[in-house]
Formats: sequence, C-alpha cells, structure tokens
Amino acid sequence: MRLAIEEQPREELPLIYVASALSHLTESDRSKLKPWCDAVSEAAVNAALQDTPRWEVRTHVPFEWSAPWTGDGKTPAEVYRANMEKVRGAAALIVLGYHGGSLGAGQELAWATAARVPTLYLRPIDDPLSRQIEGTPADIVFVEFDTDDELSSAVVRFVQARRHPIEDHPRRLRDREIVFSPLFDAVEQAWGGLSVDDRQGVGGNARLHPRRAQELVAHPLNLAHASLSEILALTGALGIDPWRWFSGQTPELESRQLAGLQMAAEEFDWSAAETLDLYREARTELASEGTRRMRLETMQDWAQFRKARRGG
Repeated sequence: MRLAIEEQPREELPLIYVASALSHLTESDRSKLKPWCDAVSEAAVNAALQDTPRWEVRTHVPFEWSAPWTGDGKTPAEVYRANMEKVRGAAALIVLGYHGGSLGAGQELAWATAARVPTLYLRPIDDPLSRQIEGTPADIVFVEFDTDDELSSAVVRFVQARRHPIEDHPRRLRDREIVFSPLFDAVEQAWGGLSVDDRQGVGGNARLHPRRAQELVAHPLNLAHASLSEILALTGALGIDPWRWFSGQTPELESRQLAGLQMAAEEFDWSAAETLDLYREARTELASEGTRRMRLETMQDWAQFRKARRGG
C-alpha cells in the first residue's frame, strides 16, 4: 500500500534537465547556445502551465550552474556528483545537440536512458547526429529546428505529449526509494562497520572505484540506479544476500499503521522526506523484529518511534 503525501514543496515538482555542450564552446558558441537554453527552459515550464488541466514542472540548466568559464572553483568530482544527482532525480531530459553535443551530455543521456525517462534531442538543422545515439533503444524524440519558434514548439509538444510519465515521476521515485531502502539499509550498515582499509578491500574485490562504492552507499536511489552487476559485486563483497531483500520478506505496514503515520505527519508537521524515512525505517525494523512490541497505529506510537530513531 502506497503512502499518500500531499502538498509537495516546489523542489519535489517534476524536474526537466536541460543538457548541452559546455567545455569546448567558444565565445561565439556561448552567445548562440545561451538563448537556446533559456528558450528551452521557459518553453518547458510554460508547456505545463498552459496545458489543460494546468500542471507544473521545474528545470535545471547546467549552462547556468556548472559552466567551466564561470570560475566557480568546483572540482571535476563535485561537478560529476552534482549533475549525477540532478539527472538521477530528473523526470525528463532535453539535450541541445549543438555541434554534436559533448561527452558530458552523452554521459547524462546514458544516465537518463538507463533510468527510463523520456528524452528530447534537439539540434540545429543540418547539424550532425551520431548514428549510435539515433539508434539508442529508448524513449528519445529527435527534432531539428531552424528558428527559435520551432525550438520552443518542439519542447512544448514533447512536454505535453509525455505529461503522464513526467508528472508521475516524483511518485515513482518515492516508490523506487521504498523498494530499495531495505537493501540499502543493510548495505549502509555493513559498510559503516568497516574500517578505511576494509572499505578499500571491499571496493577492490567488487572492482568499484572508491568514490563509486561510497556513492552507492550514500542514498537508496543511487543504489536503485546502479546496474545489477554493480549491486551484485558490492553486496557480494560485503557478504550480503541481495535477493533476501527483494523476496517479499520485508513486511508492508498495515492500513492502520499507515493511517497513524499520515495523521502523525500532519499533526507534527513532518516533511515529506522525513515521513518517507520513518516509513521505510519502520518496515526495516519490522523485518528484523525490532518493533513488534510497538503497534505503530497511533500518532503517539509514531512520535515515540521517531524519538527513538532521532533521539528527540
């Protein structure tokens, strides 16, 4: 049974990620690409607002946030992590394939197609398009444009045509986090009990770069978006049976418990993120028989559970 959480804050609106080349641009390229990025962002937002019925999206444009010419002092690892996390949470990807795009935009395209989110690939008319990209078996729409109006119209058509998967994406992300949370908690606990040397040994045995291993144990959605090969390698090195956590042995909360959690969240003004954390923590604890004496059916039960988990 899914937990319904109403009135999501703006940061939980569906995110559309606008990718483009950055590193190899000349001053002339930048002056041409910036208005296109702005137009794509504006058209995406307006496409939802002007649809019937009205809905909302937000956009993220790396051209504005992580361009190398801004002198922001970010390291390559910081840029990778920031963009990876944004794409991980994105409901759709729009790529501006100016001059064939870039390796960075290509990596973002690979992340998005692996996450099965709709993608729009835009390119100026007569600009080259990689046959390999065009042959990708994923939900990708390819559009050429010659004028700003054609660019904006293509974005509007795409956003409105893909309304359902885009608008529904935040819910699916929450569901995915819930599904992977029991396995994540087991991996996080095992990883947390290791010394620095032991973690290096686990990473070596799993053939995972140290930062990649740390990335996988940082958030349930990172684990959810990992390849099966990576999950099996990491859990194998940690001595964890991953199939146990996908075999239905993690109990679902009963309807009375879900109702109690929802009432507590409303009464105590808990955020959606904290409510979701308490939900998954309760399921994990139930699986280990840690809360069988606590019914978790009333607001007071949940307040007590939260206090025990948070220390206040």
